[in-house]
Amino acid sequence: MPVILVAPLSHEASDGRVELVASAGTDRLVVSVGGRAGSDVAILQASGTGAMRRITAQLDVVDAAGTSLEVRAFRGEVAAGRAAVEDIHLLGAEAFRQPAARRLNAKANAAAQAIVTSLRAPIGISLECLGTGWRAGANANHRAIAGSTLKAAIVARALALDAGDPTRPEVFPTYEAAIVNSSNDAANVLLTKMGDGSPRTGAVRMNEFFGALDMTSSYLDGPYAVGTPGPSLKRTSANDLTQLMRAIGTTAATGGGQLASAGVTQHEARVLLGLLAGTEYPGLVRPNLAGPVAHKAGWLDSVQNDAAIAFDISGGPCIVSLTTEGLGLGEATAIGHRVVTEVLPLLTTPAPTVRATRPAAETRTVVVTPARKAEPPAQVATRPRHAGRSWTMIGSSLALVLSVGLATLAIFARRRAVARQRRHHRRR
Repeated sequence: MPVILVAPLSHEASDGRVELVASAGTDRLVVSVGGRAGSDVAILQASGTGAMRRITAQLDVVDAAGTSLEVRAFRGEVAAGRAAVEDIHLLGAEAFRQPAARRLNAKANAAAQAIVTSLRAPIGISLECLGTGWRAGANANHRAIAGSTLKAAIVARALALDAGDPTRPEVFPTYEAAIVNSSNDAANVLLTKMGDGSPRTGAVRMNEFFGALDMTSSYLDGPYAVGTPGPSLKRTSANDLTQLMRAIGTTAATGGGQLASAGVTQHEARVLLGLLAGTEYPGLVRPNLAGPVAHKAGWLDSVQNDAAIAFDISGGPCIVSLTTEGLGLGEATAIGHRVVTEVLPLLTTPAPTVRATRPAAETRTVVVTPARKAEPPAQVATRPRHAGRSWTMIGSSLALVLSVGLATLAIFARRRAVARQRRHHRRR
């Protein structure tokens, strides 16, 4: 019987999780990566009744450059079928982890600010580690020249509008050229299609799409220049680029998030992430990390930008977004090195867990306010706190009890007076 591979599929990014459908007797999997000799992979889960069952396994192989995968199923020593996929990007077992709650890391924030203030040119820095939840940045809302970074968003919207498989030969080469080769022509083809024949209309609709992704600093002035380019009016910010990469990563991981709401499926997001992992231009982040990096760079004569997701890293995946203007490639590359080595490590360590303990008896300082100016100055007294009640609370409680008692006595007195009057009237 055939083996049907459910995940990963060709051209996808993957966290190494292998899901397939095979015959019910399957009890062994042999997986081969990149044409190398296959090895047994433990079956983590098997479910289903009848002739077929769904099987899940986990690879511990990391390979972001793009590789092939072959899975062979066995019933004991008897081959039960095989399946293979091409051009997958293995990003590590934590590639699709559930993001932790975001919070600012003050130390990393200060380190990023120190980099910004030490330079003569305007730069923007934004970082976030999904595993720890830590984030940091400096000048991150600076509206900078975007270059080609926004092509990742253009492809995302094209995927949202396309109901077909993104890997079919009619469309995949265009997506690949726009991301992997950063082709202006390919990006303009997609803008023209989403603009119903007009690339300028497509740019207007992209600007609306930026708003849906909360990319408030991003803007396209029209299609990308081909031939002799003029001054670029396309804009973005480091924070916007982080927002874009988070949206792509979230939909690839969970099938939810902002891109999913716009119409991007989990498969489409994983294909886009796979393209970003295979980009040709090294950018500012990838050269400084040993693990896989999915990114989209943008560059002009004096502009070097990068929007990157670093995988197979402690506390990760981690997003690193940089915008630089007025610097040469060497200077911008040095900034990328500083950000990755000085700021990023501060975000990869989880915050320490603080367990609150309550002592049996706690002392507190109470300031007694003077009643009149003629009385002595306020005295400071230190006394234990009993059963969680303050002396102020105890005094208030006694006053309340006394008030209720007096009111009750007044009611009884009133009733006795009325009774006496009635008896007096009856006697008359």
